[in-house]
Amino acid sequence: MARILTTAMFLMILCTALFSISTAAEINKTVSPRVIDTEGKTCTACHDEHSIGGAHGSVSCEECHAPNSRHFARAADIAAGAPGCLNCHEEYKGMMNSTMHTRIPEQRFVLESYGRYDSGFFDKNCKNCHVTSCTDCHAPEDPHSIAEPQDDACHECHRDYYTGIEYRGLGIREDHERYQRGIEYKGGHYAAMLPDVHYEKGMKCGECHTMASLAGEDTEPKTCTDCHEPDMDVIEHSIKGHMEKMECWSCHSSWANQEYGTFWIRFNESDYSDFFRWVKRPNLDYAKSSHTKTYTPPPLAVGENGRYTMIRPEFIGFYTYIDHDRVREENVMVSNTFKTTFPHTTRRGTVMCDSCHGSDKRLMRQDEKDRIFLLDKDGLEISNFFDHEQFSLNGGRFINDGEYRTITNKDKEYKKLYIKKWKRVDRILNAQ
Repeated sequence: MARILTTAMFLMILCTALFSISTAAEINKTVSPRVIDTEGKTCTACHDEHSIGGAHGSVSCEECHAPNSRHFARAADIAAGAPGCLNCHEEYKGMMNSTMHTRIPEQRFVLESYGRYDSGFFDKNCKNCHVTSCTDCHAPEDPHSIAEPQDDACHECHRDYYTGIEYRGLGIREDHERYQRGIEYKGGHYAAMLPDVHYEKGMKCGECHTMASLAGEDTEPKTCTDCHEPDMDVIEHSIKGHMEKMECWSCHSSWANQEYGTFWIRFNESDYSDFFRWVKRPNLDYAKSSHTKTYTPPPLAVGENGRYTMIRPEFIGFYTYIDHDRVREENVMVSNTFKTTFPHTTRRGTVMCDSCHGSDKRLMRQDEKDRIFLLDKDGLEISNFFDHEQFSLNGGRFINDGEYRTITNKDKEYKKLYIKKWKRVDRILNAQ
C-alpha cells in the first residue's frame, strides 16, 4: 500500500513539474514576443522592454538587431550600414551614401576655403548637423517609436542658412545678441515673415521630398507643373519669354534668407576673444559674424538648364586669426561664391515688373553710385556685393550683356503690359 502511494505521489509531482515548465514557457512566449534567449539571458534582463506600434509592432528584437560577434547590431546606424532597416527597406540603401550623411559638398567647400587656414575647421564648426542614424529623422525622441518623419525633424538641420526654415515663414536674425528676439524655434530666434502658401495649406516636406527622392539624391522630385497648370490669363504667364525661360519660383518666391559677408574669427590664447561674447560661438576657438543679413527677393541668374533662377551667396567668407592678442590674418577672403537656390517662399502673387526689369541690383550689375556699403573702404577685397564680376556662381552663370540689355529694354510691348498690370492691380484694390 505504501509503495502504491509513493508511486502515485511521484507521478503527481512529475505532472505538476511538467505542467509548470510548459506554462512558464508559454507565459514567456505570450508576454513578450520580442524577448529572445542568448547565453541564458533574455533582452529584457538588461534592457527595458519597449512598446513598438505601427508596422513594426509585430517585429521581434532580433529581426532588427541581428547577432554579431560582440552582441547584437545597432539597427539604424548609418556607419554600420543600417542593417536592421535595410533588411526590409532595401530600396533606400542609397541613403547610406547620401549627402545628408556624408556632407561631402560641405566638406569640400570648407577644405577649399577656411580649411586652407585651419584643417580642423569643419570638425569644430560644422560637424554636428548631419544624419548618423535612420532614427534621427524617423524616431528622434525614442528610437523605437518609428514613424514617417515630420517637418520638425527636417528642420533640425534645414534651418538657419540651410534651405527649408523659410518654408514656415522664419527669417534668419543677425548674429549679435541684440537681434536675438522674435520667434523662438529650436534654440534660435527668427524674424516673422510670410510663409510658403503650401505650408499654410498644411503640406509637409515629405509630400514633395519623398524617401525615394532622398535616397536617389533627387533635389527636385516634383516640379510646379506636376500639380499646377499655368493660367494663361495671368499677364506674366502670357509672355512667351517668361514661360520658356524662367523657373516658376523666379517670380513666385517672395523672399529668401541671404547672408552677405560671413566672418569667422579664430582665437588662440587671446583676451580679445571676450570682445566677441555677444555673437555666435559654435566653438570656443571661433566667433562667427556677418556683414549683412536680409530677407528680400534675391538676385537672378541663369541656371544650368538655361532658365532664369534665383541665387544667393553660398558664402562670401572672410577669415581672421588672432594669436596671443596679435592679429596674424585679418579679413582674408576665402570664398566669393554665389549659388542657385529655390527659396521655399511661394506665394500666389508675384513681384511687380520693375523688381526685375528695373533692378540692376537683382541682375548683379549694381552701379557704383547706387551702392550703400563701401566694402573696399572697410578693408575688404571686394567693393560691391552685387557686382557679378567680383564673384563666381555654382549651379549656373551670371546674366550676360545681351541678356541684360533684353531684360532692361522697356519697349512699347513692355509698357503696354506694364500699364495693363497696374490697371488690374488698381481694379483689385478698388474692389476691396
